[in-house]
Amino acid sequence: MSVLMRKKLLLIILSLFLPFLFPAKAFAHVLKTDGSIGAVMHTDPDDDPIAGEQTGIFFEFKDKQNKFTPAACDCTLSILQSDKEIYSQPVFQNNPQPTLDNAAAFFTFPQRDTYQVKVTGIPLSSGAFQAFTLIYDVQVTKMTTKTPQPSLLPSPAPATAVTQKPRTYTSLVYAIGGGVLTTVIAAIVVKLRKRN
Repeated sequence: MSVLMRKKLLLIILSLFLPFLFPAKAFAHVLKTDGSIGAVMHTDPDDDPIAGEQTGIFFEFKDKQNKFTPAACDCTLSILQSDKEIYSQPVFQNNPQPTLDNAAAFFTFPQRDTYQVKVTGIPLSSGAFQAFTLIYDVQVTKMTTKTPQPSLLPSPAPATAVTQKPRTYTSLVYAIGGGVLTTVIAAIVVKLRKRN
């Protein structure tokens, strides 16, 4: 096998397997806006909720007019399944000192499905800020492999602390897989060199 042929073979092998070494991370940090008010929503674990396990839902609000404050808002988070409300709570309930970037809720999605997370804000006094409604679609495609909790209903965190679930080891799995794949490719290249 010629040097040129070996280089082409190596290039083909790398082009086939390189995407698996460095997979693109799908981020679900979604910005929704209504007039001058918007919010970025993040879900944890890893922007990929798992049915039967607690999901943290976090919001960071922005107001182009700088009028919106949590203290001046009757803000509600609702979770809908098939257009039916299955859970509702005040947006800032889990924060003793609410700010625009620490709104949080904790919820256990009961099953795999598409849900809507709806955030509504109504000013407590007229003209304090513009009323708003933000709706996010959340895909729950995974089911827990853990023993189900006694209740799959919402499970709020204590009002004194905002906690997050520990992160999974996805990066470690990709690193190990990449190392194994690199070793296999190197072995193939060495074997091809020995033939010539």
